[in-house]
Amino acid sequence: MNPINSIQITYPSFPDMNFYGNNFVALDLAEGLSKKGGIHGLSANLTPTVTMSNPKFESKKAGLWAQLMAAYRNIHLFYSTYTREDHAKENGEVGLDETIRQVLDQDRNLTVLDFHYPEKDLLNPNTYSRYSAMFGSNVRQFIHLHCMPELLLRYKGGGLTEDERIKVLTNLAESGDVKKYLAVSSDVRDAFVEKGLKSDHIEIVPNGINPDIYQFRSEPDRMAFRSQADITGKYLIGYSGRLDMVKGYDNLIAIMSWFDKHPEFDIGFVIASTHGRFTRTVHDDLMTRTPRLLQEKRVGFVIDVAKLVGNTKSRNSFVDAYFSDYMQQKLSGINPLYQGLTTVPVQALADLYIQPSNSEGFGLAALEALAVGTPVVANRVGGLREFIPDQIMGRLVDYHPKGSRRNKDFCDAMVSVLFDTFGSCGERDSTAYRQSTRNKILNKYSSQAMVTKTDNVYRLQV
Repeated sequence: MNPINSIQITYPSFPDMNFYGNNFVALDLAEGLSKKGGIHGLSANLTPTVTMSNPKFESKKAGLWAQLMAAYRNIHLFYSTYTREDHAKENGEVGLDETIRQVLDQDRNLTVLDFHYPEKDLLNPNTYSRYSAMFGSNVRQFIHLHCMPELLLRYKGGGLTEDERIKVLTNLAESGDVKKYLAVSSDVRDAFVEKGLKSDHIEIVPNGINPDIYQFRSEPDRMAFRSQADITGKYLIGYSGRLDMVKGYDNLIAIMSWFDKHPEFDIGFVIASTHGRFTRTVHDDLMTRTPRLLQEKRVGFVIDVAKLVGNTKSRNSFVDAYFSDYMQQKLSGINPLYQGLTTVPVQALADLYIQPSNSEGFGLAALEALAVGTPVVANRVGGLREFIPDQIMGRLVDYHPKGSRRNKDFCDAMVSVLFDTFGSCGERDSTAYRQSTRNKILNKYSSQAMVTKTDNVYRLQV
């Protein structure tokens, strides 16, 4: 079987300070496919966006990130724009067309282009057809569908209505410019079919967990974090994601407000988030809605960089400086609750992980929690329904868009899962059960399984 090359193409910069899951799925695919031979890499549309205080780091930051990804994740990291390719050369940038030519010059095997941000790419409907015209049979194009169609179709611009965007996707598949759409869950596939995309144009490839990064929760890691972090509470509740309505920001604040009014529960919250519509107002919202939690230091924010440093759990001066500069420039002034970086996933630091999303294509962060042995409570929406066990290690809460039960049921489920996992006084040892859950998750949702299925989809179109 001849090796193939692949370029995983992402719209934002790398690192992406939104910490979109799309970027990290692309990263895991590039790393896993590299083990099968050929040239495999991740191409970021934008160069690193943080302005660094150290002039040496500022001038070399793109090259330093490329070196780190080669060392930590064994991938090629390219910075090659495709949204402003016509102006790339005059601005001293590399266009995606040039990166594709470089890969083909090094290895004449067929090269796959896998785009991970169609919601952005459709702002220019010619994004995909241009590479078929340029490179012909030397490339095959695929599009990953990470989100529900309402998110993909809500972006304005490009002069297209929602129906016209679905038509563009259909025409791309029927013309052969795009060989397949890869949906991350059956819910995503079904939602796009309902909108008009043909089911035979879509393959389901669930996201996967890198077991080397998401290792079984380590008590020394947890205790080291608790000794350094200024967060009180016998049990820590974890959340990782953007602070916006799609991810359930309104629910998150309401849940925290409920526990603010119930001091009988000795818990704290650790939140890994750097971006979202409510990043600038979250501290004010917490001051208003959770005064006791803040007064007792039961809330802390962190930047989770585990996926960037791999299983090394190590930091270096450049990584520290990059995120510390971002925190100083964008975060600390509006939210003094930031505690710095963690190279251990926040899911492995928490005693319970929550995913209160209003909409979810897959719900990778919740899957990561189960993989490290941390129980999960989540709303019964989207892809979350496909993998969360409705028992001790997980609880799906019926989603109430409105009404008094909306978050009360969620809080009740959190208390119940904590009791089932740890007992009323922490006397229960559920280690064996949590390890069993990890094994079940990794058997079905490992990054290797994702890579193998993706590779199979690619090859069927060669």
